[in-house]
Amino acid sequence: MQAVVYIHANAVRHNIIKDFTIWKWSSYHIILSDSFTNLLREEVLALFGGKQQFIKTHHEMSTFYYKNTISIEE
Repeated sequence: MQAVVYIHANAVRHNIIKDFTIWKWSSYHIILSDSFTNLLREEVLALFGGKQQFIKTHHEMSTFYYKNTISIEE
């Protein structure tokens, strides 16, 4: 789960964007959509416990990630 959030939040961590939910190059949106993808959408969502928990966990973990000097990488 940390790796997935890290991938989605990384652009914010490096000051490329301010909100990972609007980053168009992220797989975050395709995982939440019903559009065709080669990603393992169902497996990723199952890991988080569904779409709502996927969203909630992303916001919680990324908030922690942005506000602490200790990063996911450590």
